[in-house]
This record gives sequence, structure tokens and C-alpha cells, in this order.
Amino acid sequence: MAERLFVSRQTVSSWETGRNCPNLETLAQLAELLGVSTDYLLGRSVAQVYQMSMQGLPTVLVVLMIVRLVIAETAAMLWLSDAMIVAVLALITYEHFVSQANPTLYSTCLLGVVLIGLAWGQIFGMTLENQLAYVVSGALLVSEATWLYFQARFPARSGFMKNKLWWISNGVFGLLVASGVIWILFRRVDGSGHVEDIGSRLLALGVLTGGIIIFELVVYFAMRWLRRAPH
Repeated sequence: MAERLFVSRQTVSSWETGRNCPNLETLAQLAELLGVSTDYLLGRSVAQVYQMSMQGLPTVLVVLMIVRLVIAETAAMLWLSDAMIVAVLALITYEHFVSQANPTLYSTCLLGVVLIGLAWGQIFGMTLENQLAYVVSGALLVSEATWLYFQARFPARSGFMKNKLWWISNGVFGLLVASGVIWILFRRVDGSGHVEDIGSRLLALGVLTGGIIIFELVVYFAMRWLRRAPH
């Protein structure tokens, strides 16, 4: 371990006995080497992991406020946007003023599922812009909540799940793809007013699949380039 981290054995021994603590960069390398999360190495409790970063709530609040002020067109959508904004504000308030973390985590995940369900069900005649905003917001909340859950429940077995950015970005992308598939399968008329049939649906699914493949290839080669680039 000392050789792989480019430190002396005495340094590793001082970490094990608690006399010294590695810096942030070394701590991240050590977590990756052992296949655990940094929270596990630091000995954070489940509640600390839950509470450390519910960062998706303020972001979703901003998105919903933009929807309320700019995108929402009908009275029903305005009322729905108000209800969702109040729900997010309630969760943010609860998180900051109540010490219990689990209810916030579960409620956040539930709110994310509700947002996605509203978009998929096209409640109150949602426009495409409203649907996209609700799906992205819901996917962000669900992805972050599940990441925090796995980090807290399985800190020593996190593996690839220890990367929060990777988990959330793939979660949001996956739910967006699922939303696109549902939209293609169940819409009756396309954007040009043409009535959908089996052929047009298959064509749209093919285009979506091609876009996914291209996106994944771009991400793959970008990651390879970043790993090989000199630091």
C-alpha cells in the first residue's frame, strides 16, 4: 500500500494508529485503492452521511421557480408548480432545523418519484418544456437520495457507487432516456402533427438509440483522454 500511494511505511503506520491523517488527495486515493468511500475511512455515521449533502433540493427549487415564472401556461400548472415549490421548501426547512435525517432522505426520494410521475402522466396537459423540467428535477432528487442511501448502508462496499457525480449523472441520464422511450411509445401525434404509427415509433426509437450510443462513446473517449492527460 505504501508503494502504491508513494509514501513510507512509517506514514501508513501513523495513519493506522491515528497519530496522523492523510491529506484529502491521499485520502481519496486510499479510498479508491481499498474500494470504500471516504466517509467510511473517516468513520462518519449514517446520519452524517445522510446530512452531508442534500444539494439537489436548492437546485430543484430554482428549476421549479423558473417553471412557475416562465414556462407554466395554465392555471392548473401554476397551482401544481406552487405545490411542488412548497414541498421542496418544506424539505429544505426540515433538513436544516430537524436533526433526524432519514425522513428527509426518504421524503426527497418520494418527491422525486412524484415529479417524474407527474411528467410521465402529463398531468394538467403539461407542455414538453414542463415535462423535461419535472423529469430532470425528479431524476436529480432520486439519484442523489439513492446515492446517499447506499453510501450510508454499504460504506465498505460502495465500489463504483462511491463517485457521487458519476452516480447522479448516470441516474439523471437514465431516467431521461426512459422518459424519452415512454414519450415515443405513448404519444399520438409527433411535433409536425403527423399521427404516429408503428413505423414512425420504431424510427424515433432508433434515432434515440443512436443518440445514446453516440453520447456514451463521447463520454467514454473523453474519460480515457482525461485519464491519460498529464496532470
